[in-house]
Amino acid sequence: MYSVYSNDRLFAVVDLMEGIEGSRFEILEYKEVKKSGAPLRQIRIVLNEGEVRSAEGVLQFFKGNIGVKTKPGEGGAASEILRKAMTGILAKESLVKQPLMLPVYSGEGEIYLKPSFGHYQLLWMEREEIIVDENVFLACDATVSVSPVRIKLPASEGKEDKALLQVKLSGTGACVLQLPVSPQEVMCLPVAEEKLQLEGSYAFLRKGAVQLSVTGKGKDSLSYHFSGTGEVWVAPTKDVR
Repeated sequence: MYSVYSNDRLFAVVDLMEGIEGSRFEILEYKEVKKSGAPLRQIRIVLNEGEVRSAEGVLQFFKGNIGVKTKPGEGGAASEILRKAMTGILAKESLVKQPLMLPVYSGEGEIYLKPSFGHYQLLWMEREEIIVDENVFLACDATVSVSPVRIKLPASEGKEDKALLQVKLSGTGACVLQLPVSPQEVMCLPVAEEKLQLEGSYAFLRKGAVQLSVTGKGKDSLSYHFSGTGEVWVAPTKDVR
């Protein structure tokens, strides 16, 4: 069992979730570091012969006997796949099936992701699938697969088609999300064979058989249309700051 570093004067563990086979995800809150009243928070992942993956570019440091690996031919592929997805180089069919090549950490030790004054949510997935905005996903058990989803955006006059890139998480295990607002401000809206329309990008997660399409003429006047059966997470207070 790997011994976890603790400093009760510096931070407190305000939430935690046990993952699959030797992983634990924690939300740390620094006691003396605040900005406009919001405390500085950080994600710590503790491994005891476990394995997890994270989004690209979110690692701050790790300590212990931890190995980092990528799949063959990966080397920076996460950024390349994202770039190809946004520019439409990948075909739509292959885009859905092509997994994102993200860092995978295994062994014993502690992983610290970059701290922020934002909000975090620990979420357990049980043989299910969710789709989140690309900046919402932070980390998950290696038993959860991660792949890109491309939503076509309306073409502006005289410009090429653009796309909204999201991330699909599927399987069983724990995952870490960075929310645009505090968990208390999130509305979880059930959708049952009906439609949901939002004027703006206030929805950041959907699960179940919920489809998304986007209409409109400009970046600031897009309408987001959800249909089917499932659940949509909305942050109505996101722009009220």
